[in-house]
Amino acid sequence: MRNRLIALSMFLILSSIPEISYSQEPTSVQINFEDVDIKDFTKVVSRAIGKDIIIPPNLRGKITIVSPKPIPKRELYNLFVAAFDELGYQVVDYGNYLKIVKSREAPRESVRIASGRLDGGDRILTYVYIPRHVKVIDVESLVRNMLSRIGRVSFVRNSNALVITDKEKNINRILKILGRIDRAPVKLQIASFSLKNADAKDVVKILSALLNRGFAFDITR
Repeated sequence: MRNRLIALSMFLILSSIPEISYSQEPTSVQINFEDVDIKDFTKVVSRAIGKDIIIPPNLRGKITIVSPKPIPKRELYNLFVAAFDELGYQVVDYGNYLKIVKSREAPRESVRIASGRLDGGDRILTYVYIPRHVKVIDVESLVRNMLSRIGRVSFVRNSNALVITDKEKNINRILKILGRIDRAPVKLQIASFSLKNADAKDVVKILSALLNRGFAFDITR
């Protein structure tokens, strides 16, 4: 009788966890969560992405996500990260497992060091950027003002490097702005032309009116 009660209890626990339906494509899932406990949602995501997830003991909250079409597993992970962001938590990726922490504690965690192209999701990353044509001191205030509420940045002046810890999508935004600023200066070029059928003074007046500032003209005899 006792064994039957244990088996029944286990059945009730497992049946309360929301399920996801896998489409014919193994990389996609069909989800339909309505007012689901966030812990149960975490179990489903853990099973779908094949990673253990460590959650804080006092985690509370419910979530509703409805997807009319199958979504890629990668997108399911992004939804998972966004859901915790709304609850004031961040998902820290340690490679073999994930850990849920309070947003204010996320930058202090040992987060993944990223380089190259970023996907632009909500996960927390640390990115090292080394400018080629500007000094970090020149972009310090700009980068600080672009950080999210959980973002941090360190400036290594000896190496002329920036160490940015923030959400992936915000790091992407910062890198785009830095890419526009961190460019080689325009080199000064000198060219000479010989005129046969026009007066040099007239040509200089016309070109000065048409071209932008930064150009200079001189007449040589």
